[in-house]
Amino acid sequence: MNLSTGCDRLDTLLGGGVPENRSLLVSGPPGTGKTTLGMQFLQAGLDDGEDCLLVSTEQTLDELRDTFEPYPFDLTADGLTVVTIHCEHGQTLEGDEDLVVRTLEGDDHAVAKWFELPFTRENVVHYLTDHSPQDRILLDSLSGLRPVAPDQITFWRAAYDLIRLFSDDFDATSLLTGEYGSDDRPVASDLLQYATHGVVELSWLEQTGQRYRFLRVNKLRGRDHDHRSHRLVL
Repeated sequence: MNLSTGCDRLDTLLGGGVPENRSLLVSGPPGTGKTTLGMQFLQAGLDDGEDCLLVSTEQTLDELRDTFEPYPFDLTADGLTVVTIHCEHGQTLEGDEDLVVRTLEGDDHAVAKWFELPFTRENVVHYLTDHSPQDRILLDSLSGLRPVAPDQITFWRAAYDLIRLFSDDFDATSLLTGEYGSDDRPVASDLLQYATHGVVELSWLEQTGQRYRFLRVNKLRGRDHDHRSHRLVL
């Protein structure tokens, strides 16, 4: 069974949508529409009465509301759970100074008593497990989890842990965004593509003096798909 991404063009390129209970990585430089595409994916699920989870590692709830104000996305919709996870300098329960896991709600820091834990992939996974089960999950973005990993291999393992968590424990279909610049592209393209079922790359392209968004499906396991770049209008 395929699930719609909420973008008709992308559904066509994927051969009908995202395979159920699989993961899709949407990568690209800043401003190419990764988060918006991810929200379209969640909205398609909400429209079908599904339970959806938005995990933001880069924006607070207030910032998310501002970001999506021009779009028909309702962060208070029935069936939608919004979780914000951030890495900050703080003090663990043992009194050690360390990078700690915090949730940010609005302008205030809402920190559960047990949640002042070192920012490790194990603790992030432990917290997210509390929100299972879900039908669809958007993780925006994997880049916000970089502090859990001192190197690229550890970062890949952290991403793989989350992907397995979403597929196996949540029994969910997930879309994960990953931002890259010129220095980060090998991580997004060469490592994370092996952890996910499919990879969609967004990019900018200059044409006749104008800047346009384009998308391309770089990978989709077990399925023929269109490999060409296509104009994307969000």
